[in-house]
Amino acid sequence: MIVAIDDNQIVGALRFYPRKSDQTISLYQFAIRSSHRVQRLMDKMLQILGEYPIEVICPITSKMNEYYEKSSWRLKEEKTGSNIWEWMKC
Repeated sequence: MIVAIDDNQIVGALRFYPRKSDQTISLYQFAIRSSHRVQRLMDKMLQILGEYPIEVICPITSKMNEYYEKSSWRLKEEKTGSNIWEWMKC
């Protein structure tokens, strides 16, 4: 888990799991305080994880797909009713 703190308050957190089998990282959950979203805090937190690609699985019907599409994520593939999004360090 990575936690971002500003002025002694938690402003962001993400939970991940490194997959040794294919050298990727699975992102399970994340939350960013609305006051810090325009600061690209999520990208800063993901960069801490290094050079490995980071993947997230999102149901095709979820509104979160709009977030991934507008952010630094690329659609890697569609699989069994879900989109698999990938983020790579810039």
